Amino acid sequence: GEHALLVKAIGDLARVPGVARLEPHDHLTKVVLEPGCRDSDFLARAQALGVRFDHFQVALPSLEDVFVRLAKEAAEPQNND
Repeated sequence: GEHALLVKAIGDLARVPGVARLEPHDHLTKVVLEPGCRDSDFLARAQALGVRFDHFQVALPSLEDVFVRLAKEAAEPQNND
């Protein structure tokens, strides 16, 4: 699944390398990271571009996301060697 952060920031998050997409999330911004981009990589790159953070947390998957992932896994054929 995708890895995302919830942030409140001043600056252009779209310019930060490693950002796959941005989504509004209540009063925060959900930052979906590209595969292989770690939280610390994103934070360092953003700060190097002058982005300031008032809030920073790992976004937990929603119950719907978990359900969809589990349903897909259950629908896949099982390999019983």
